[in-house]
Amino acid sequence: MEEIKSLVHRHPRKLTTFSGASRGYQTDVAVVTYCRNRMEVNDRSKFRLLVSFGQHGRELITSELALRILSILSEEEFLPNVDRRALNRTLDHLLIKLVEGGDLCERRNGRGVDLNRNWSVDWGKKEKDYDPTEENPGSAPFSEPVSQIMRKLAMTFEPHVWINVHSGMEALFVPYDHKNTTPDGLLTIRMKSILKVLNQRHFHDRCMVGSGGGSVGYLAHGTATDYMCIKMAIVHDIAEEVLLKSSVESRGFFIYLLRSLGRRYISSIVGDITPEDGVSKSEKNRREQEALNHMCDLLGEGPRADEVSQLWMDYEVNSSPEAKIVKDFDKGGVIMGVAFELGFIRCSS
Repeated sequence: MEEIKSLVHRHPRKLTTFSGASRGYQTDVAVVTYCRNRMEVNDRSKFRLLVSFGQHGRELITSELALRILSILSEEEFLPNVDRRALNRTLDHLLIKLVEGGDLCERRNGRGVDLNRNWSVDWGKKEKDYDPTEENPGSAPFSEPVSQIMRKLAMTFEPHVWINVHSGMEALFVPYDHKNTTPDGLLTIRMKSILKVLNQRHFHDRCMVGSGGGSVGYLAHGTATDYMCIKMAIVHDIAEEVLLKSSVESRGFFIYLLRSLGRRYISSIVGDITPEDGVSKSEKNRREQEALNHMCDLLGEGPRADEVSQLWMDYEVNSSPEAKIVKDFDKGGVIMGVAFELGFIRCSS
């Protein structure tokens, strides 16, 4: 922890940090924010990653990994065989928060609670092999300061990607932890596909890939990852459900998904251009096309990149029935947003 704080002190233009405590129980949680230009730390167009290390304090290697990553981001260390300029071009579009919350050298915190069982999704459920010395979920969901801090951080930061780093086996897991299935839909298929590529290229196919609950050999209830998936990542879940209930063909689904994810990526490069910005339509189109080309370059040359480009243009020129439906969805979203701002729609908790 002290090494991380010292690293942040040496690189104030790229790294910032804070520590937190709650309800009189002192806990040292380091939250380090990385941004290549500190002046852009509040830029909401950037792609946001929230990465957690040391949730189980005895998994010391995860905290060492956090320090290693920060050393690379601050350019005190360098990855071999990596084009630093190309890496920096990618990092220019990212905002990363790394959380190091290890407490003692045990699985549980100082109050005997497993922090990765203290979240609200399926909290407190006990399997036949439940061991209170290992999996104590606490007196209630979010009873522990670290869980409270993490939940508040996730709600305010609104990450696009959540990564929870543990140690003990070679695996790349997707939700769920509390049941032996994964979320339905294309996003899960895509996520698994990405992890399989990572496994092949960087881990020589040694890692297990799949849901935590279906792969690790036991079900885990009240975990951080299931909370982030079910409670935080609701936009794409809702979009998928609406599309399937509307019986939209798969092409329309791909256009909608690409529009949602692609728009985030393109906005992270060109920003959210509005009529008040004084940018002509032709210049806006030029910038967005340039960003789209960059996104397709990341996919590599071939049919996949060509399909992404074709689907994007399908939407832009409104040239198919599926594209027209998706554009109607977008208009409906704008109308709902205005109605909410004017107070015609209210949220109840």
